[in-house]
Amino acid sequence: MIHDKEINDGDRIQKPNIYNKYLPFYDTLQHQIPEAFDEIKMRLSQTIQLIEIEPGFSLWSTKLSDFILLYGYSFTKTDHIKLINFYLSVLSIENLNYVHVKTCFDLLEVLLRKVELITRNELTIDWRILYHWGRIIRFHHDQDYSLEIMPNNIELSFCDCVGLSCYYFSETATQEMLDEFRPWLCPFDTSCDDAMYIFHHFLPVNLPPELHHQGFKLWLPELLGIWESISSSTNWQSYFIPTFSCIAWNNIGYIDWEPWIPQIFTRFLRDLSLPVGALSTTSQNITYLSSAMASLMVAMIGNGGSCLQYVKDLFTAIKSFYHPSNTGDFQQYLVNFLSELATKFVERVYLTSVVSVIVQQCSEKLFEVVRKKITNFLAVPSIGSNVDNSVTYILVRPILQTNPIETLKYLLPQTCERIEKILDDWEATIFTDYQGDPELTWYVVLFSELLQARGDTLLIYKPIILSVFHRCVQLIHKESYNAMANAAQYLLRSLSNAYPIEYRLTLENIDEPFTDFLPIRAWGKHVELDNLKPQFHIPNAEEISFACDIVETFLYRELTFLNEKDSCISKDERLRSLTLLSSIIIGCLRMVPSVDSEEVPDLVPTLVSLESQYKTPCSIYPCVPKFKENLRRRIINDLGNLLDHLIDKHPDDAASISFALQIYALSPCYYGVLADEYDGAFADFDTAIYSFESEINSKQCYPRFVMIRRLVEQMNLLSLHHNEPFTEIDKQVVIKLAELSMNRYCGIRMNAQQSLFVLLTRFQFSYEVIIDRLLELLNASNEINHDEFKGCLYILLGTDFVFLPGKHSWKLLEKLWPSIAKTTHVTKTSTQDLILQIVYKISQQFDAPSIIEETNIAAIRAAAALWRPLDAQEMKISIENREKRTQENIQSYNNLIGDISFSTSDTHLTWQQQQRMVYLLGQLFQKKVPLSTSFIQTGLDLFVHDNVELRSLACNYIAAVCRLQKLPRIYVEKTRDEIMHRTINDECHPGDRDDNLWVTLNDYKPPKTQIEWEESCFLDKSFHGYYQWPKIIRYPINKRDRYTQGNMPEQVAIIYDRFVDKTFLTHAIQLMVSDLDGGNGFNVHRYRMFKGLFRNFGEAFVDNFMEILYTLMHEQTTEKQEASSQLAAEIVAGIIRGSKYWTIEMHNELWLKLTPFLNKVCANLSWEVVTSWYYCFWHVLGDADPRRMYRVIEFLLSLMNIPSTANGISETSRWYLVKILSNCEWHIPKVWHAVSTYAKELLDHPHSAVRERIISIFNRAFYCDVTLPNGQSTRHPNMNLFLSFVRKRLQEAMDICEKSSRVDSSDEVAKIVSERQQALVFIETVIELYIKILSGCLQPIKRGMIELFPELCNLENIVSHDEDLQVRLTLSRTTITTLHIQVPFLEEFIEQIECVIKSDKWHARRAAIEFIQYLIFGNLFNARPFSPRIRKIVLGHLSDEQLEVRTIASVTLAGLYQCNFIPITKEDLEYFCWMSKTKYSIKVDDKKITLTENIIKRHGGVLGLCAMVLSAPYDIPLYIPDALMQMCEHLQDPILIRESVKYALAEFRRTHHDSWHEHREKFTNEQLVILTDVLISPSYYA
Repeated sequence: MIHDKEINDGDRIQKPNIYNKYLPFYDTLQHQIPEAFDEIKMRLSQTIQLIEIEPGFSLWSTKLSDFILLYGYSFTKTDHIKLINFYLSVLSIENLNYVHVKTCFDLLEVLLRKVELITRNELTIDWRILYHWGRIIRFHHDQDYSLEIMPNNIELSFCDCVGLSCYYFSETATQEMLDEFRPWLCPFDTSCDDAMYIFHHFLPVNLPPELHHQGFKLWLPELLGIWESISSSTNWQSYFIPTFSCIAWNNIGYIDWEPWIPQIFTRFLRDLSLPVGALSTTSQNITYLSSAMASLMVAMIGNGGSCLQYVKDLFTAIKSFYHPSNTGDFQQYLVNFLSELATKFVERVYLTSVVSVIVQQCSEKLFEVVRKKITNFLAVPSIGSNVDNSVTYILVRPILQTNPIETLKYLLPQTCERIEKILDDWEATIFTDYQGDPELTWYVVLFSELLQARGDTLLIYKPIILSVFHRCVQLIHKESYNAMANAAQYLLRSLSNAYPIEYRLTLENIDEPFTDFLPIRAWGKHVELDNLKPQFHIPNAEEISFACDIVETFLYRELTFLNEKDSCISKDERLRSLTLLSSIIIGCLRMVPSVDSEEVPDLVPTLVSLESQYKTPCSIYPCVPKFKENLRRRIINDLGNLLDHLIDKHPDDAASISFALQIYALSPCYYGVLADEYDGAFADFDTAIYSFESEINSKQCYPRFVMIRRLVEQMNLLSLHHNEPFTEIDKQVVIKLAELSMNRYCGIRMNAQQSLFVLLTRFQFSYEVIIDRLLELLNASNEINHDEFKGCLYILLGTDFVFLPGKHSWKLLEKLWPSIAKTTHVTKTSTQDLILQIVYKISQQFDAPSIIEETNIAAIRAAAALWRPLDAQEMKISIENREKRTQENIQSYNNLIGDISFSTSDTHLTWQQQQRMVYLLGQLFQKKVPLSTSFIQTGLDLFVHDNVELRSLACNYIAAVCRLQKLPRIYVEKTRDEIMHRTINDECHPGDRDDNLWVTLNDYKPPKTQIEWEESCFLDKSFHGYYQWPKIIRYPINKRDRYTQGNMPEQVAIIYDRFVDKTFLTHAIQLMVSDLDGGNGFNVHRYRMFKGLFRNFGEAFVDNFMEILYTLMHEQTTEKQEASSQLAAEIVAGIIRGSKYWTIEMHNELWLKLTPFLNKVCANLSWEVVTSWYYCFWHVLGDADPRRMYRVIEFLLSLMNIPSTANGISETSRWYLVKILSNCEWHIPKVWHAVSTYAKELLDHPHSAVRERIISIFNRAFYCDVTLPNGQSTRHPNMNLFLSFVRKRLQEAMDICEKSSRVDSSDEVAKIVSERQQALVFIETVIELYIKILSGCLQPIKRGMIELFPELCNLENIVSHDEDLQVRLTLSRTTITTLHIQVPFLEEFIEQIECVIKSDKWHARRAAIEFIQYLIFGNLFNARPFSPRIRKIVLGHLSDEQLEVRTIASVTLAGLYQCNFIPITKEDLEYFCWMSKTKYSIKVDDKKITLTENIIKRHGGVLGLCAMVLSAPYDIPLYIPDALMQMCEHLQDPILIRESVKYALAEFRRTHHDSWHEHREKFTNEQLVILTDVLISPSYYA
């Protein structure tokens, strides 16, 4: 014997499913598991070594997944690692089918799920293998052309796989990723989104502490710095919080988060977009999950940090927002966040059945008491009462399960006796009474429930049980015979199944005195599996014999009854018989072996066997159950005949046919558990264990009874996965169900289809036996039955799991698709809709099977290591088989294309057939097999097809063909030093540097010779060089081969000949214009087609298309002008983008032709066409080096120089096109300088539309004025300098406006009015400009924005006459708070506020005070150091001389109190009370004189008290009652004070109304009396 310590660690079983060990048939399992695993290894290895990946790889991978589900990781560590390496090596195969890629992801996720089983020292995963596929999934441009379709959820599988794999990346992987993707961190480019996506999923976040210096310490400070530098809600920002959350959760206690906590909490609070004051801040899209933020907050707690205090402060700040009375768009996210936060701290509480808990866990004495009460209750049937018969289930089952012997003794004999008595009293009439007897029904239901007792306890009652069965199975009352059917099923399962016989919490003797054992100590206590000691019922020979007697007595009786007496029995009698028969079959089929029938041979000819030699062993019988014959065969034969008879003679008996169908379909595949039954039971069990899981303790700790339930589910799962080969008898069932699925009766069809799909799912490739029948119907030349054909289509449409037209078999597709496309029987709307659904489903889900299967050396080696290498003879067979399969696939593929290609001259084809053929052809593009000429010809014919819908598909079709035919580019790889001819260090300095000036358009000199052109290093990915240079730069040389007239294959020449033909081209263009019908937006598919034509054929078509362009531009028909312009824009975009790699001479010639045309177009732009031209240039400049596209940029710049005209629309449109320069991102700073210099003189342009465009231009001009950590921005227009210029102009405009109000001379009025109007225009522009710049700003606030703030406050006085402009002005200030404001800038802001509040203009003071609440709430945690200064400002202005300022100061103070930025103190309350008691009148010479300054001071004190009261809208803090009492004393004060008090009291009443029954407890009786007296509705508070 070898002891555990002597066993090599790699030879130990990893982690078997521990529950199997406690099952009654574990010994059988234990012997078969290794053999089943070895078979899976062998088959998986063979699929790769024999190069027969399809269909075996996916099938055996599924079996491996099922193996792990059933048996756990019941293999050695060595095999575990081999399997992981096997799937990783499969992923290294080039051009691996995406279905197999997803399979690898899924299996790797399963194999890597238990990280504790394999250490980092035992396994290293190359991250680049996974990244290769991640890049394809994320950046797969072929999908845009419909050349590839990814399997559903492949990206989710990829992410799950990578998330588990990253633990095993090498120690240097983090640095390798940073070197690879850090250069992508250009904030203006989508590459930044891609980089953050990769970092989020790939960076190892759970490295051991000794490797932290090679893990998060390399990148966390850097990413935190970028996060702090960027405040706009970009797509890539959504990855920061989840990434930080993940790293924090996996490294609790190892990261010092303290410096970042204020910013993290401030940003989160601001991102909630909670309403502040009278307005809501600009909405921010919260793109990260609430769970990520909750995890981050919880992970940051500890190590003596301040995070917990910040959480407390956060709750204080948002307390009123999650009150039930406070609703808004923010609430759902807020509630989710609070819920997620709570789950990190709180364990769940478990709630279960009261009766079950009591009787299963109580002592014998207590059980006896409960049993007596239930027995007494059940002794009298609840006839005519509201008690449902289901109460028997609730009451009987728990006591029956706990103590079946005692329960049966007191209930079963009496129940049977009562049933017999009622039957005797009724004599024979009861068997024909459809109304039934309520008392009999009650006892029959009780009888059926009692038969769920343990099988051995039922044996002594066999005679009376059989007596009741013999007498009651003939009952015709529906509820009664349903109960008897249940009784049969329950009895058979009780006698023949294995199941636990008790579910106690503890094995202790709970009948002992409490001094020895206190039962309460066992409540909720978890149990270790080794101490579980479950007890199972195992059927003995006598029980099996009893079960066999039941089956043979009643099953044969009912079969005989149905087949011999069918002609004379009623529907109800037939349904009764089938109901009983169904229950007997469900109860007994676990005992019945599969039918001894021959396997169906060669369903799918393969070298790798697709059938397993091993079945899931679940036999627990001491002796083999003996029946006269195999009941499965008998049921199939008899029920098959019955179905034929019913459908022929009684087609209207839908219920009986449905039951018969269910029984018939069960026979081949049912072994004790139904899938739906298992799913429901497991869902209930899953809910139960969820109640015991702890987020704090990851260890699974469950009470004993829950663990026993888990054993039950494991037994059911094993039964559900009972596998049998597809035999001739199964084939017979499938064929019959297929025929019934096409029956003329709808109900029969639907039931049969449902059963058919179950069998097709269970038996792999069984669909092959019905394909010929389906094809027969599809291809029938004669007219066929509509319902039969409809059923055929429903079979083809299938389900989510069964879809025949999407199967991975070119032979099947070769037969099936042409038949679907060409069938002539689609004559009614219902079948037309069905066949379109089939075709649409193909287009959405079809992922083409591989035509040429490939593998590589790495995969073959891994496969050989998994099993063994193939010998020479096997290799020879493998090579021959691969060649044969490849040729067969190519032949089937070409035949399929030939069959569904067509010509417009085919008059025998309807347009619906042609439509289906086109959709199917669109799925057949292949890169490895040349396209046939008929395939391409069909696409070209579509251009001039009579049907507009088919013509609309032509562009997609030809665009895809051109992409497949494009000639390859030539790439070179150089180091950054080689390209720049100097040494570049590795330091990271984002932004403008000397070493990246050459990639900008600044000082760029276009090449003059072809050699210079080809040697130019153009980098179309705009991120290159901004953040950091990659060590190796890969780029295409500026040259590409093109097809020429004498040098092109036949498939290419077809396209060339068509488009060089002016007649064809003119006709096609005319049809396109007519199809657009007034224009419907820039069509990207047409653009891609034109681009492909000019890329592949160079300038061959230029002259023809230039003629077309001028024709389109000069279109005279008004209805066609917009469509013509749109099409022209698509053509121009295609020409320019397609000319990307033309020679310099070809470019020069092209632009000599294009420039005059574009000038004419842009001279007369209108709103209807400008959008098309915008997208034209947008596509031209997208992902293209601006130096390569300098001609386009020069043209767009020239649009500014066109003189202004009275036509503002044309000028507006031109500026709209200039904005497209933003597509060049950071590469054209000199251009943006020129644009902004020109544009800033147009800020007071008379046309508002032009001004709007100018504002948008400035927003883009300053977009790149960004400074990342350790970087600089020196080349782009500087926002601070521009805002300084704006501020000066604004001051001049404000002076003009103020001066105009003082003009008295009539001679100056006209001049002043004109100047004032222009000044107001400028002011309006500045307000909108400020809003636009703030909302579009990438970075936190700039100093120029702060310096402009006082002017925005001072404008309040000038715009007071314009309500709309006032709203926009207020928005311009509040938008500031949506930006992240760093602490130094916060201080500058407060200094500006302090200056404004000294202004003599009360409008300005009011605006500044109001702004404080937005500023503070948006930067709550960063602004804490400035709390005293803010308090001084706000409290000081409670006594401002202007009422509006005092009022807003009170509102602001209430908000600051509410979020606890300024804590309420006793001193504040005393101070406000003292102010509010200020005497406001004195007597002088016996005259009462009111002192204004004293009223203001008194009012300020009252407003302070109001702020205190309003700061707690939904609760009553300690200071509220006193503040309210002080306020009530001022209800007789002057009106200003009185109105403030009334408003505060009304708000208090409104917000405290719902919970006043609780709130009133905080007041004394005297205080309640005062409130009752002063409030409007005193009766409410009485």
